[in-house]
Amino acid sequence: MKSIDWKTLLLAVAAVSLLAMPVAAAPVSNYVENPGFESFEDGDPADWRVLAGDPSATEDAAEGQRAVLFNLRGSETGSTIAQNVSEETEDAVVGGYEYEFEFTAKHSTGAATDSTNATTAQGVILWKNAVGEVVDRDVIDIEAGSYQAYNDTFRALVDATDAEVRFTLTRESATDRTDATLKVDDVAFGPSDQQ
Repeated sequence: MKSIDWKTLLLAVAAVSLLAMPVAAAPVSNYVENPGFESFEDGDPADWRVLAGDPSATEDAAEGQRAVLFNLRGSETGSTIAQNVSEETEDAVVGGYEYEFEFTAKHSTGAATDSTNATTAQGVILWKNAVGEVVDRDVIDIEAGSYQAYNDTFRALVDATDAEVRFTLTRESATDRTDATLKVDDVAFGPSDQQ
């Protein structure tokens, strides 16, 4: 009777386990323009609308040369950028289909000047119908810490025809004076290959 080589058996089991692990899906095609925030025009990230605050370029990027930086200092209450991804790229959102949303982000709450530490950082997908009304929203909360990759799959509602990607850094209280920063890089949004 031949003895079992336990080391070889354990390596084989480990290899099979790694192959069986789910792999985070990536979009089939990326609908986002300027996804790595390498381009800025007049201080704002190109192809993105600034809805609040004063986001700027930073060289502290997850990849490439730049990322976008949101700062909340003193009495500032929020900073938001957005991109109508389906309108700008002329790629249609199909209601009922699954879409991948991924990005890399770094959130710091900085130094609090009062007893609260209440800032919220989020990546958001707004689903819109043919007349531009928001019909649904999906949110990924960004945790405080160093750069982390975020990825999730969302299903568009049946009447969704467009999508808007947003990133926000907000205070929960207008009287809060907690300093905070958010850096975002490598954004992707597009149809999942798992339809």
